Amino acid sequence: MEKLLSILESARLETISMADKMVTTYNLRPSDFPICGLNMLNSECVTLMEIITQYTHLWNKIQNTLPADFFYYNNPKDENAQRISNICRAGFISSMSAIEYCAKETTAKFLNSLTADAKKDIHLSFIITESFKENIINEESKTLWQGLNQIRNCLVHNNGIASNNKTYAIDDTITISMTKGEPISSTLSFFPTAIKALVHKYDEWARAILEKSDYKPDVQENHQRTLNDAHKEILATLAKQHPEIKLMTIRQKSKDCLLYTSDAADDSLRV
Repeated sequence: MEKLLSILESARLETISMADKMVTTYNLRPSDFPICGLNMLNSECVTLMEIITQYTHLWNKIQNTLPADFFYYNNPKDENAQRISNICRAGFISSMSAIEYCAKETTAKFLNSLTADAKKDIHLSFIITESFKENIINEESKTLWQGLNQIRNCLVHNNGIASNNKTYAIDDTITISMTKGEPISSTLSFFPTAIKALVHKYDEWARAILEKSDYKPDVQENHQRTLNDAHKEILATLAKQHPEIKLMTIRQKSKDCLLYTSDAADDSLRV
C-alpha cells in the first residue's frame, strides 16, 4: 500500500505546484478554469489516500480477530487487493469525469473555436482529436489521452470488459491489457499511476490552450481580482499589529471547488 500512497502523494503535490504556477503565469484565480481541474484532481488524490490509509489501518487491527470463514474465497490477500483496486478504479473514473467537464468549460472560455465545428454533444475524445489537429498536443500525448479515455469508457459503459484487443502503456513500467470479451487487467498500482499521468497531461493541455488563447478578463472579473477598500483597511491594520510580516494575503474562497494551493495563488498586497 505504501507504493500506492507514494504515487498519489506525488500527484497531489504536483497539482499544487502546477495550479500555483498557472495562477501567477496567466493571472487567473485558483477557482478559474482550467485551474479548478487541478484542484479536483488534488481532491481525488486526497480522498483515495485517506480511504486506503484508513482501510489498511482497520485491516491491520482486525485481521487476527476475524473468523476463518470471513472471506468468501478464504484468500484475504487477494480479496484485499481487489477491494483496493476497486477503490482506485472509482477514483480514476471520477478523475476522468472531472477533467472532461473542465476541458469542455476551458475550451468554451479560452478557445471556443476548437469545438465550434462539433455537430453533437462535446466529449473528451472530440476535444483531444481537435487539440491534436490544432497542434495543441503531440502524437504521444494524443495516444495517452485516447488510452486513458478508452479505459474509462470501458469501465463505465462495459463493466470493465474489453471490446477489443489493445495494450496501453501509461509510463515505462505500467501497462494495461485489453482482450476482447475479458476483464481488463493490470497491476494494483495502475490506477494511481494513471491518475498521476492524467495530472501531467491535463496541465500540459491546459497551458497550451491558455497560450493559444486571446482571452482577456472582462471588467467585472478584473474588479473581482482587485482588493476593495475594506480588504485594504484590514491588511493595513494587520500590518501595524504584525510589523515582522512583509507580505499579507487575503485568500479568495471558491464556491465551486476545494482549494489546495499555496499563498502563490492568493490575491496579495505588499505592506
